[in-house]
Amino acid sequence: MRHFRTLSCVALLLGLGWVIDQSRSVADGVEGGSELPIAPVPRRAASSWTAQDLQALALRSVGPALQPGRIGDIVIHPRQPSIWYVAVASGGVWKTTNRGITWTPIFDQQGSYSIGCLAVDPHNPEIIWVGTGENQSQRSVGFGDGVYKSTDGGKTWQPMGLKHSEHIARILIDPRDSQTVYVASQGPLWASGGERGLYRSRDGGKTWSAVLTISPETGITDVVMDPSNPDVLYAASYQRRRHVGVLVGGGPESAIFKSTDGGQTWRRLTKGLPQGDLGRIALAVSPQRPNVVYAHIQTAAKERGAFYRSEDGGETWERRGAAPVQTGEYYGEIFTDPHRFDRLYIMDTVVQMTDDGGKTFTRLRWPVHVDHHALAFDPTDPNHWLSGNDGGLYETYDGGQTWRHFTNMPTTQYYRVAVDDAVPFYNIYAGSQDNGTHGGPARTAYRVGIRNADWGVYGGGDGMQPRVEPGNPNIVYISSQYGALVRIDKTTGRSVPIKPRLVSPKDKQPPKKKETSDKKEADPKSGGGKDESGTEADTLPKGAKVEEQDESTQPPATKGGGDNLRWGWDAPLLISPHSATRLYMAANRVFQSDDRGTTWKVISPDLTRQLDPLKVPLMGKLWGKDAVSRDAFTTPLSIITALDESPVQAGLLAVGTDDGLVQISENNGQSWRRIEHFPGVPPGTYVSDVFFSPRERSTLYVTFNNWQYGDFRPYVLKTVDLGQSWTNITGNLPDRHVVWSIVADRVHPDLLFVGTEFGLFVTLDGGEQWQRVPGAPPIPFRDLAVQEREGDLVCATFGRGIYILDHYAALRGWTSEARAAAAVLLPIRDTWRVTELPFARGGGGFAAPNPPAGAIITYYLRESVPEKDRLVVRIRDAQGRLVRDVPARGTAGLHRLFWDLRGPGSGKGPMTAALSPAGAYSAQLVRLRGNMAEALTPEQPFRLLSPPEGSGIAPSPREKKPAEDAQSSQSEKSTVVSGVCSSK
Repeated sequence: MRHFRTLSCVALLLGLGWVIDQSRSVADGVEGGSELPIAPVPRRAASSWTAQDLQALALRSVGPALQPGRIGDIVIHPRQPSIWYVAVASGGVWKTTNRGITWTPIFDQQGSYSIGCLAVDPHNPEIIWVGTGENQSQRSVGFGDGVYKSTDGGKTWQPMGLKHSEHIARILIDPRDSQTVYVASQGPLWASGGERGLYRSRDGGKTWSAVLTISPETGITDVVMDPSNPDVLYAASYQRRRHVGVLVGGGPESAIFKSTDGGQTWRRLTKGLPQGDLGRIALAVSPQRPNVVYAHIQTAAKERGAFYRSEDGGETWERRGAAPVQTGEYYGEIFTDPHRFDRLYIMDTVVQMTDDGGKTFTRLRWPVHVDHHALAFDPTDPNHWLSGNDGGLYETYDGGQTWRHFTNMPTTQYYRVAVDDAVPFYNIYAGSQDNGTHGGPARTAYRVGIRNADWGVYGGGDGMQPRVEPGNPNIVYISSQYGALVRIDKTTGRSVPIKPRLVSPKDKQPPKKKETSDKKEADPKSGGGKDESGTEADTLPKGAKVEEQDESTQPPATKGGGDNLRWGWDAPLLISPHSATRLYMAANRVFQSDDRGTTWKVISPDLTRQLDPLKVPLMGKLWGKDAVSRDAFTTPLSIITALDESPVQAGLLAVGTDDGLVQISENNGQSWRRIEHFPGVPPGTYVSDVFFSPRERSTLYVTFNNWQYGDFRPYVLKTVDLGQSWTNITGNLPDRHVVWSIVADRVHPDLLFVGTEFGLFVTLDGGEQWQRVPGAPPIPFRDLAVQEREGDLVCATFGRGIYILDHYAALRGWTSEARAAAAVLLPIRDTWRVTELPFARGGGGFAAPNPPAGAIITYYLRESVPEKDRLVVRIRDAQGRLVRDVPARGTAGLHRLFWDLRGPGSGKGPMTAALSPAGAYSAQLVRLRGNMAEALTPEQPFRLLSPPEGSGIAPSPREKKPAEDAQSSQSEKSTVVSGVCSSK
């Protein structure tokens, strides 16, 4: 997303197509032998690049798993209670065979990451059904592509149709016949039509029949079966629609229906049920007395829902007690206790329980995260339950008295990401859905990798855009929903709220600043978020001091209809690339601070269209304020969604809005130029990102995202004249890959990355051809950040944590000219000279992998080297002495290997030689053929660096060396790095 200025990096070679001087000689390829003559390599025709080439640059998951993301459904194997299947709302399907000690993602190769429901065939538990598309209507919900089936316990999958359903709420399997399956489809959330309704298959999913349909606006949100007579079904219809900034979560078509013939015919149930517009309806049938049916119904009334019970199979209903939930489109599911009649649980911010069939409810203050969505009961143990909420998966063996939190699933839903320039390992900060902001290292000095303990939690609520002051990694800005912002000084633990405000001169004098300390340490189990409404929890790092904001330093309000502030759910925040203490932040207007947020000034008018949400049609008409779930917990309409400043010129600003505008200022906000027409982009389309070229003043990249109107096409545009004209560079990006973010490389003018709904894509030609970067499942890449010193691309995904593309900067040398050569050795970054420490842990812990220790070396071959020849990367020191010949693959394509910074050694096994000393080195790709060493590339220079003092480094124990190396290694001291998140 944003430009992150970090420590300067060594200059990289870009002209890589030339032939090495054949008069130069090199050492023998047989590590330390005699010299051989070098043969030149001729040029060859230019070569294109393919997705296969990128396999060498696969993404690396760094977790973390300390606060996993939202759970959508849970199933315990009916015969083997140690086997569980868990639907992560936006992270695929996970399986454990040992009660959660270890987990395996089993759905990563399929077409959807968003999961609505799971079902295991009671007749044959090896048959598993997955309904894709989360069954909520919340602001961050993803869409699916139908239903999938596995017949081997999740090892393999087959898509079974209903591709246009987008949101599957429930799947039922007839216990008498595995071939009979029912699917409740809510249908598209953002548009009419699609495959919505109740579908039935009589042939195991090969074909489907719509057995209950209402209208193009209304789907089926729940279906339940009489356990004593599977031909008796109850279904709930659900009318709802969401667009940008608006929501209606109910209507006259929401109702309860019953079938007594396996879905052939249906009739609407009305006696005793509420009339008028209804919202989401949840259903359940008592497992002990099947004539008893339960319903939780959301209405337009202030009570936000009530509980109904029928004792005659739904013919008549009795309103029991009020059971209001925070919002029906996100909560309200009913789970019946299989061991106790009339005990039920309703999912809400906190779980509501009734022991009397709904007459009274108790809000269970379990010591777990809030925002509950799923509950599963062990069929063999009435006190063993699993609970799924916005903080992941929990387990109890004592009926809810105590809970275990599973912190070994890297499924956190991250919105935004930032990096600092700490040495030797930089830190990552990322804002997460309902789990605050997390900070941790990109790698550690432990061989086990990056543990949860290496991460910290900063702030609470829904973490959004973090920022770190360039050159000072101890100054961290943490934002949360609707523009809440704090500045943290990690050296003192002090935290100051600095959210920009408009204050009227009529307002009372604000209170003097109060400073408090020792705020409670953020509890990974609580997650910080109080509820889905966005109420911010007050969790900060241990020992933090919090000051009240002095509103006297805030700008006076400008009265007028268009001047009220509207803060977005994810308000843009930017540190100027020209001044480390200058901040920009945007609501519907842009604010600037030159003193780290202590004071602010407004530098823009309202830059949006100022649309009225009540005048936006939904489902073909206008709805009043009293409509069911009207705009409940919805981001305000007409807000700024993207913000950037040019790294080339200070004060050159661009913003994008949710109502389809791009505004540009060339004088730091004194005036703005409005742009509202973009070739090939529907008018009013949400602007998801704006990004100035790090090289060219007038070049700006803009991405658009029209998913909230049912349009899932990607839109990527470029202007080279500040918006006077536009070029579409969407290229071959696939359909349904709506685009969230974009970054442009600061060196290679045509090297771009975009984060889409289903992956990360890269182009080397400015957007004509895009290829997907491998190494991650199909998940949203919501935000991208470049760590310039290391040349890494750090990615925030919404459902699978953080990914890093290590040293993507090597691609800067992979130009079209370089690809014309027979062989290319791409730029090598300077490498920290550290030694990894061993670390023991149990099987249930989580650790993400470090990159392999050593120097990253990337090379390209247009054609394979003959099998009789041997390919090596030859490492030399500053004096030209051979250090090591590192074996390299000789097949055609792009390759990556790692030199462990050691010589060849003389013993068996790894690390039998000392680390090479700090200093200058070079690498060269060499082919060994008989008694000839053929240099395929010029030498690439790089350095080995010793981490500076004060960076958390301590001398390592002296390594055991072979006897012949002992004398030369007397002065050699390897170093190790503590596993902490260094901030100096």
